[in-house]
This record gives sequence, structure tokens and C-alpha cells, in this order.
Amino acid sequence: MIKAVRGGGGKGMRIATTKATFDEQLAAARRESLKAFNDQNMLIEKYIEHPRHVEASSQTNCLYGPEV
Repeated sequence: MIKAVRGGGGKGMRIATTKATFDEQLAAARRESLKAFNDQNMLIEKYIEHPRHVEASSQTNCLYGPEV
């Protein structure tokens, strides 16, 4: 996944599924990022096709305020 450093809302984001399409997608993401954010710095991340959202909660006994 190619993402604009200053991006937001999906702007400047592209997915390159093969090495052959990487350069093309990088150039397209840079053009969009430069136009939208006046910055063409990019991040490269591993794309996970079917991600799972996991949340964990930890509850402990704690003291706060004047009791401490």
C-alpha cells in the first residue's frame, strides 16, 4: 500500500498488487498527494486484504486523586 504522508480521507493512497504496477501506482499517488497536500512524501506499508479489528480491554484496581 502506498500512502501519502500528509494524506487523509483516502487521498494519495494506492495499492500495488504486483511489482510491475508499483512504479505506476507510486507516480499516481505522488501526483495526487502533491496536488492535494503540496507534499509528495510517501509511506509504503504492507497491504492486508481482509483485516480483522481486535480490541482488548484491561481492567485493574487503581487509586487516583488525593488517595494516592
